[in-house]
Amino acid sequence: MRRKRLFIAINLPGEVKDRVAGEIEKFRYDFTNDIRFSERENWHVTVAFLGDQDDMAIGPILDSMQRVCGGFSAFEGEFDSISYGPNSKNPRMIWLNGSAETSEKLAELKTGLEDNLAELGVDFSREFRKFHAHVTLARFRGGRGLPEINRGLKLSFPVASLDLMESRLGKSGAEYELLQKVELQ
Repeated sequence: MRRKRLFIAINLPGEVKDRVAGEIEKFRYDFTNDIRFSERENWHVTVAFLGDQDDMAIGPILDSMQRVCGGFSAFEGEFDSISYGPNSKNPRMIWLNGSAETSEKLAELKTGLEDNLAELGVDFSREFRKFHAHVTLARFRGGRGLPEINRGLKLSFPVASLDLMESRLGKSGAEYELLQKVELQ
């Protein structure tokens, strides 16, 4: 039985990715070769990371997604800045940050989803830290001598579905495949 590395995400529409790509171009060449920018087709907000799952777990995962999505209405999320993450003292990534309100709404969705997944017996490592909605735009090692990138921006995006995604790790990074989309109310 093959195991799949799964996560549940909100994928971004092309017009949002276009705007973000334009923002990245403003500072992309201020970095040395020590940085790896994420491919735009991989940009997403991770709601829940499920790790390695047997094929048999996909049914309960989809059931959980459908139950939870049925209780949430679609809404407009908002990104409000680009900054270093996960924190400014030890940066290792560049993040597109969801607003506090968006992070709060998605945290409710995440909690409901994780509660339901646990009820249905899906084995995953639950995160208990405060949820911060973000998209990882780049990764790097060490945080010394980094250029200034912190910038505010106002960019809305639709939160209309949750996507069950598979991640395959390769030499050139992760490749993601959409397995199933579940619409919110």
